[in-house]
Amino acid sequence: MSSMPLVRCGAACGFALLSRSVLPLVLAPLLLAAVAPPASAGLGLLGQFHPGVGSLVSAAFDQANGTVWVHGTFAADVRQYTLAGAFVSSVPRPGESADDIDLEIAPEALLLAGTPVPAGTLLVINGESGAADIYAVDKGTGAVLATLHTAFGTSHVVGGAYHAARGTFFLVQDRVPPAAADQSLVAEVDALTGAVLGSFKTDVSLPGFTVFFGDLDVSAATGNLRVVSSDESALAEFTPTGTLVQQHALPAGVASLSGLGLDDAGGGAWVSESGGAVLHLGGFAWSSLGGALAGSAGTPVLTGSGTLVAGSPTTLAVQHGKPSTTSWIVVGFAQLGLPFKGGTMVPDPVVVVGGIPIDAGGTATLAFPWPAAIPSGFPLYHQFWMADSAGPAGFSATNGLRALSP
Repeated sequence: MSSMPLVRCGAACGFALLSRSVLPLVLAPLLLAAVAPPASAGLGLLGQFHPGVGSLVSAAFDQANGTVWVHGTFAADVRQYTLAGAFVSSVPRPGESADDIDLEIAPEALLLAGTPVPAGTLLVINGESGAADIYAVDKGTGAVLATLHTAFGTSHVVGGAYHAARGTFFLVQDRVPPAAADQSLVAEVDALTGAVLGSFKTDVSLPGFTVFFGDLDVSAATGNLRVVSSDESALAEFTPTGTLVQQHALPAGVASLSGLGLDDAGGGAWVSESGGAVLHLGGFAWSSLGGALAGSAGTPVLTGSGTLVAGSPTTLAVQHGKPSTTSWIVVGFAQLGLPFKGGTMVPDPVVVVGGIPIDAGGTATLAFPWPAAIPSGFPLYHQFWMADSAGPAGFSATNGLRALSP
């Protein structure tokens, strides 16, 4: 594989300088098929507050306004708090009184049972009895905007989230159902029909990992599912098809987690304990920073995977790019966030490399061992750009992605 010098440029850097598809600082020869088991990564406790409403069964982080939504056991309402714990507002809980319930914030505009739902809408997953129902709720009025009756659940669905890259929901059922096949079961559900598209068991993918009170959320940075459980002392991360990625050890004193709301841009999460506390955790290696620019195949998505330990397998993956074209990867050591080609240049460009192919399905994958020369705590910012006539200035782009070495 050939190489090229680093290309340094400022915010106005154009793409005429781009050449061979090699990035010395980040790209390396393709990995061998067999890799070592994933290492365990620990999370840190950054803060906490106590809403004072008793036992909590769910939590969601609202990135748009920097608040946390929670639901107490069998409560009549869903409550919103500032990150310091001050009460903001509440809306009525849709569906029946429940302790098997979850909250989610719609990460993008979506169709729920065929009804358009705006980005940022409160989603309430009620799994108390029978199959789970998903409600789209107006955060200001509490009005139910749409309802999806799913085909998944036997009265014990305790968590779930929308997967923007796949356009589906993932739901998790606890370990209480009498049939072993239904215990600690995760299912992918069609957002239009509620049909079950696939499933896996957490206690099979990760032997012994069961879900009682707990939750599931989707990482926009990795595309993986992150699961917490009141039974467990670690957060488990799985691919959408159920392959274990890694475990993240919880901080000392943090236990009995019942809810999970990821803060993808901040590399952390807001979680609820069944005892009534809301905790802020940090320490995830990957962060999705937004800034995507839609094109001919929708909004391109960039995800990353790997522990970022020196020499460990690492992957950058593009989805929903313009099919059958080439792209450019932009890498920087800091976040820029300035207007560029009708969108946002997320990295402050240090390296720009072109000629990276996007296949007929709109995807591209770069696999490499994480460079040993990158020191602990050092960030790298990534973004892919494509020439695309459907973009406002002839380009489309993925979201920005930050990788932070542990």
